[in-house]
Amino acid sequence: MTAICVFSHGHPFYSKGGGEIVAFNSFRAMRSSNLDAYLYCAVNQALKPNFNIFTRGEHLLEYRAREYLFPARKLDPFLFSHDDRAFFPTLIQHLTAQKIDVFHFHHFWSVGTDLIIQLMECFPGAKFILTLHELLAICLHDGQMVRTKTKELCFQQSDIECHMCFPQFDKDQFRARRLFLSEFLTRFDVLISPSAFVAKRINEWGVAKKIHVIENGFPLRVTPQIDTDDEILSKRFAFFGQPTPFKGLDIFVSAASQVERSDVTFAIYGSDRTKFVEQFGPQWDDVIDSMAGRLQFLGPYDPQSVCQLMQQNGWIVVSSIWWENSPLVIQEAFLADRPPIVGDIGGMSEKVENGVTGLHFNARNAASLARVMAKAAGNVDLWRRLRFQISQPPTIEEMNDSLINLYATIQK
Repeated sequence: MTAICVFSHGHPFYSKGGGEIVAFNSFRAMRSSNLDAYLYCAVNQALKPNFNIFTRGEHLLEYRAREYLFPARKLDPFLFSHDDRAFFPTLIQHLTAQKIDVFHFHHFWSVGTDLIIQLMECFPGAKFILTLHELLAICLHDGQMVRTKTKELCFQQSDIECHMCFPQFDKDQFRARRLFLSEFLTRFDVLISPSAFVAKRINEWGVAKKIHVIENGFPLRVTPQIDTDDEILSKRFAFFGQPTPFKGLDIFVSAASQVERSDVTFAIYGSDRTKFVEQFGPQWDDVIDSMAGRLQFLGPYDPQSVCQLMQQNGWIVVSSIWWENSPLVIQEAFLADRPPIVGDIGGMSEKVENGVTGLHFNARNAASLARVMAKAAGNVDLWRRLRFQISQPPTIEEMNDSLINLYATIQK
């Protein structure tokens, strides 16, 4: 039986981002199918300084059966290599004992480019796969491709413009980074992306290698809710996510304030009012007060309940100001049988077909979003038509079937 090792930059018990959840669910589904699979997750202690789960000198920790954690204590954010490699020998020895045939990495951030290269040297007969959940190789700004000073969208990587965003590194350093990371990606036997958008950007950047597009899967199907009042639901708009500038929560609130209808409501899941005002400034208090209760801040939510919460609303708004790659919230909306309203760029516009499975607005433009929401509010026929045309995202088992078939085609 082929032994498969899934690597992730985090474990969902302490980090609930989309990439680590997909990696974890993929591993668990493999085990449910009786595949010989293991999961190894990095714990980036620079990001979690108070997360002290490793004793002194401990380099590998078993969390559950076949689930292991290793420490990333010092990581260079420029080339994603470890300054502290003390855990390398323990980890490699452990993997050697498992006789791994396939290494599948979800992200190289926190895992480390240097660790992956060493594993390739230690396991020359194994197959190496990387799923690109982001554009981190291209853009030092957390892979966002948004300029640090002006917040403008970046359409194409440039060593000079990267230097302008990060003046502490000169253009020659960015050139060296680009050459190193593009060559690093070509070392993998297979590259995968959950969106055609990411695959195209990586290819245009300089990686002349086929990138297989395999959409992220979900571990369950959601039973569609039997709606009692479509007209009321079609007047409810909701935002799900964290109150970060990149997610565009301020765009959503600004747009909501411009929809001057007393019968239309707006809900924010993932933030309370205090956190929002702290993030975006006290000037927003007056905007929120002007809405006379039509805008609700409902605070953090349990990701396991997200679809049930979405079903209490009619439209799910994705107002991110960056490209997004394969937004989890869009797939959750489809699972919940709710049409999304999204910005017309990147992975958002790819995943939602305008006028077919959802609606588009001019990204980063609150006035445009307000116009789309005002047109959609109470339009029951439009809401029903979009809902009926939504296709469910693949299950995690369907995603794994595609992965296993792909593993089998790799020639060493």
